[in-house]
Amino acid sequence: MKARLLFLALLTTPILGGGTAAAAAIDTNAETQAMLSASRSSDNFESRTSRLALVESSEAYCRSLKSVFPTNSPADDSWLDGELNGGGDRPLQALSTIQMVRRMANNFVGECLYFAAMARANPDSPKAYIALAMSFDKANGNLHVRADETGVDVKAYALELGLGWTLSGFLRAAYAVS
Repeated sequence: MKARLLFLALLTTPILGGGTAAAAAIDTNAETQAMLSASRSSDNFESRTSRLALVESSEAYCRSLKSVFPTNSPADDSWLDGELNGGGDRPLQALSTIQMVRRMANNFVGECLYFAAMARANPDSPKAYIALAMSFDKANGNLHVRADETGVDVKAYALELGLGWTLSGFLRAAYAVS
């Protein structure tokens, strides 16, 4: 398992980051900058302190994102559920709606906060870091596509590049404790 985690951590840094984390930090807010900084641990997450800094900064980032990302109304969620469970091409079309973007963001924030609490409670176990990496991986490929239509500043939250750098950090943290 340790070899797989190292491979994934090394693989995701250039692919998901697409450049340097410093470049991703341009025009970002304080929470995003703290998360990107923590994802570049100088000790490669060997210390509990660096792992907790990554978890805490990611948790603050997700709380900040939750405060600005609009959520669906109950009517929106009901409509979206109907479309996703409908026939024909309705489910496929529903995937590209603003309601789906809002749901994905809400799911990401919920997962981030849940798994960050798990990692904070047990910072020497790789499970929560792997779960956080998976959550950031799902969001990395999807949230930035239509986030600007919701009024969220894609650059301020580094939705295009920053999630990939943080994903790599979680994989390196999991490797350090496995």
